[in-house]
Amino acid sequence: MKPIDPSVAANDPTLTALVLDNIDRAVIAIARNGRVTLFNPAAEDYFGRAARHVLQRHYQELFAGQEPLLYLVRTALQDSRSITDDESVWLPRQNAAPLPVSVYATPIFTRQGDQDGAVLIFRDLSRVRELEETLRRADQLAMLATLAALSGNAWRDWGMRISWSTSPSDMLTALLKFTWAVMVW
Repeated sequence: MKPIDPSVAANDPTLTALVLDNIDRAVIAIARNGRVTLFNPAAEDYFGRAARHVLQRHYQELFAGQEPLLYLVRTALQDSRSITDDESVWLPRQNAAPLPVSVYATPIFTRQGDQDGAVLIFRDLSRVRELEETLRRADQLAMLATLAALSGNAWRDWGMRISWSTSPSDMLTALLKFTWAVMVW
């Protein structure tokens, strides 16, 4: 495959459109007047709306009720500042759970230095959130196992006999009773 010449690529709208159509991040461009001018295929997936229904509509219609998104756009459009939100943006979706996303908003400037609008780039964080929850559960189980191991003598002192034949639910019940007793004591 022949490498792309950077001088040609910088001025090739076909290549730019190809990249935007194939990137897995949602990209939304908003003109200075607040109208949506770009809504790539990933944005269609993230928002569950076709580009033809979103283009040329005001961003406040698209992000109605989503105060964190409205704030990001206002910051990029009115204050001409770049801003990121990795925590508080969840996109509502029809027939699916809300989608956690990271959003980067930045102003767009012409070659003359005039602000022409803003661009928002959304990254799906659902897999990251799943991994965080798995790690949180593993930490909780490790803490319980450590508590059980460190308190072996205390188990005997409290008269809680655990054997290999004890069911997991009985062990957990005994552990919770013991933990409560230690906390109260």
